Amino acid sequence: MVQLDLKVPTLVSHVMVNNKPHFNLRPLFLPNPQITDRRYQSAKDVYKKEIRQYFKYYELNKAESPQLLWFLFNPETHIERRPAEFKMGKILIKGAFLLVRFIVNDLKIVCLPQLNNMMYIEGSAKTPNGFNEIKFEKALKKHLKKEKERL
Repeated sequence: MVQLDLKVPTLVSHVMVNNKPHFNLRPLFLPNPQITDRRYQSAKDVYKKEIRQYFKYYELNKAESPQLLWFLFNPETHIERRPAEFKMGKILIKGAFLLVRFIVNDLKIVCLPQLNNMMYIEGSAKTPNGFNEIKFEKALKKHLKKEKERL
């Protein structure tokens, strides 16, 4: 049996459950496992257990390999909260969005974990420009339009 040392990037957020603050933990690039508890340590312990349980009887096969790769994917990330305000038809979209930025194969990638891990390419890592507000808004609009059509 092969032993795998996983360092899973984890998104920790604060959520309200029955009007009480809780910690919510999930892998940064996957929707599950998702653990919510009032105490951070308890949530962390259950989260670790869930990930261990997932791999306890894991057999590497073609169907499950993409999920394993997302668990193993651990780039150097830069996390920021970015405000956005724009119109989509008659609807005003306004709020702060969590962005996880990283570089893969000389490309700057932006991930929005709270929008189903939507990702888009911001540009070349060789280009020293800063954050591209226009691409961000365009990617958000495209994603929200797809979500609206899906519903």
